Amino acid sequence: MTERNPILIAGAGGQVGGVSRVMVDMLLEQGHPVRAFVRRDDERAQSLRQAGAEVFVGDLLKLADVAAALKGVKRIYFSMTPQPYYGDALTVMAAAARAQGTSRPSCTCPTTSRCT
Repeated sequence: MTERNPILIAGAGGQVGGVSRVMVDMLLEQGHPVRAFVRRDDERAQSLRQAGAEVFVGDLLKLADVAAALKGVKRIYFSMTPQPYYGDALTVMAAAARAQGTSRPSCTCPTTSRCT
């Protein structure tokens, strides 16, 4: 039996052109388990739950939150509204993924081509 690790969608409740929500819906439709990382447990988080995603509420700038969200994850879609701390959040995500031994994390950053 194939292991079914969730795909972490960071910024799932955000406003980056609605891309993260589109990713969540597309992956769920294809039968992939999705863990949606959101900052607030609000109506957007509830909508993600209703769609079938596991919702993780946390802060992308807190290593403990990011590490907890990454448990069991093999793939990451990183997307968040460009803000002054965007680079910091990306760094925390990459460091946590590396520390946990996430094999070949996939990171997509809609606002920069420097993410691989």
